[in-house]
Amino acid sequence: MTSEKITLIQRNFGIENKIQSNSHPVAIYQYRTYWWKEENADKSVRYACSQTKRQKCTAIKKIKDEAVVVETGHHFDHMLDEADVK
Repeated sequence: MTSEKITLIQRNFGIENKIQSNSHPVAIYQYRTYWWKEENADKSVRYACSQTKRQKCTAIKKIKDEAVVVETGHHFDHMLDEADVK
């Protein structure tokens, strides 16, 4: 896996009786994990760093058509390594 590729992983949280109710994908980009935040009117999706509360990260990615459109904020956590990503 290259660090520039966006990988979306479907979460099990919120899936009941094989019907997805409140489940959103988790994004991995540049060896960091992002949680779904909201879908915008232009069909782009905002993802926030998964360490927002624990490490006080402020990084947010706006993703549209599997490409990062906007990057804001800063990371204060450690990056994932190759073993975590695979």
